[in-house]
Amino acid sequence: MDIEAGFPGGDSAWRIFLRKNLNPSVLADNGAKPGTYKVIVRFIVSKDGSISDIYCVDDPGYGSCEEAIRVIKKTRNWIPALVNGNKVNAYRSQPFTYVVEKPF
Repeated sequence: MDIEAGFPGGDSAWRIFLRKNLNPSVLADNGAKPGTYKVIVRFIVSKDGSISDIYCVDDPGYGSCEEAIRVIKKTRNWIPALVNGNKVNAYRSQPFTYVVEKPF
């Protein structure tokens, strides 16, 4: 692929978006024990910049997958991938790591 699909504003804008929109306490709120939980969300960025086919590759439970998908669905107008100068549909993967800490 010549240019991968991307979030408008680049990786730093994407990280800011995730920090602002992800609820990091969702696992603790759903009874997760202290620890680190990881989920990977895959989705397609279409030629027109829309996203579709959002799903979790792995799901440790406690609402982690649902929360990650909710955040991905809030995004709009991605920059499509380019191959030989042509816009193409492309998969993206986004890992999410949740840390549940012991209560004080």
